[in-house]
Amino acid sequence: MLRPPARLAPVDGLRGVAAVMVVLTHVYRAVNEPSLGLLSRALSSFGSGVDLFFVLSGFCLYYPLTKPDAVFDAREFFRRRARRILPPYYAAMLAVFLLPILLEPLARQAGLVTFAPDAITWRQIWTHLLMVHTLFPDTMFGIDGPFWTLGVEAQFYLAFPLAVWLVHRFGWRGVGMMAGLTIAYRLGVSNLAHGALAERYLGSGNGSLDVKADFFLGHWLEFALGMQTARLVRTGALTHIARWLEILALAAIVGVYVGAQVFLAGAPDRWLLPVTDPLYGLAFSALLLLACHEGSLSHRMLSRRVPVWLGTISYSLYLVHLPILSALGPSVLAPHLPILVALILMGALGIPVAVAAAAVFFWLFERPFLVARRPAAERSGSTWESNPPATPFSAAQRF
Repeated sequence: MLRPPARLAPVDGLRGVAAVMVVLTHVYRAVNEPSLGLLSRALSSFGSGVDLFFVLSGFCLYYPLTKPDAVFDAREFFRRRARRILPPYYAAMLAVFLLPILLEPLARQAGLVTFAPDAITWRQIWTHLLMVHTLFPDTMFGIDGPFWTLGVEAQFYLAFPLAVWLVHRFGWRGVGMMAGLTIAYRLGVSNLAHGALAERYLGSGNGSLDVKADFFLGHWLEFALGMQTARLVRTGALTHIARWLEILALAAIVGVYVGAQVFLAGAPDRWLLPVTDPLYGLAFSALLLLACHEGSLSHRMLSRRVPVWLGTISYSLYLVHLPILSALGPSVLAPHLPILVALILMGALGIPVAVAAAAVFFWLFERPFLVARRPAAERSGSTWESNPPATPFSAAQRF
């Protein structure tokens, strides 16, 4: 049996892939989601990068606890998570508030098209500071749309001791219990919604419905599949895979992913049902398992420098990319170029600027909290296990 490596570079690579998927969806939204046939469908579907992040979150948090001698210390867990997540998050909140005030006069002088940002209320501020903004329809997507998933992440953290107990006590059956709770919860939300709302109100974008469906129980299945994948990787469940078999597995993963998109293309209320999320969870956890096998093609591709680097800065990229794309959007649309040209221009301008800004933000506000205040022995042998990454999420609205 192969011993799993302490540093799982392809996990960082997958985080980079997920971040790029989400950024591409927001590039598309920054030019008002034009109708471009299959291209529109593909760009919209890349918002499922957030589901990949949910799987990665379960994996990243639980993998260090799969070691035989691992002991879960809840106090230390919460301390580390707060130190890892909160400083960059609060810095991003401050930037979202201050940068429009500082940059709008410069943009006007440069002849760029600008727009007045939404006013930020005290209710938005205190709910976001406490990370409870996802519990209220009027604050869920406030300040900066991507922040909603950090509220879900905070709920994952609060429930993590229970998740650890379930999986340690019952193994794969504990994972099944978490998945079952998600399915039951989402079915309950769907049934209540259908009983109270007309069909036109059952689509994504209904604030009250988003709050209910996006409570952590609505996504715990994907998180649980990430935990189960961590167990499989630790035990070396996938010790050998022939190249032809991996290619077939990758084709099956793509097929499941496309099947989720086909299901979503139906009635507007289908996002409520526990169908698409389980399909995403199965596809992404299978891809994660393949990527963690050192002999696989997936491992080699995702361990390359670019995806790993993007994964390293992906939390910062999540925090800063949408305000940048939203600010560039009016100027890109102002000349009334053909919409495909505008989309390409938006990507050509917005993606490099967002990545560069994320790299600077990472060095200023995220990197200082990665290794500081850790024991010298741990710093000298710093690994992915001893410093699991912040798992970013991103969405301007419900994907």
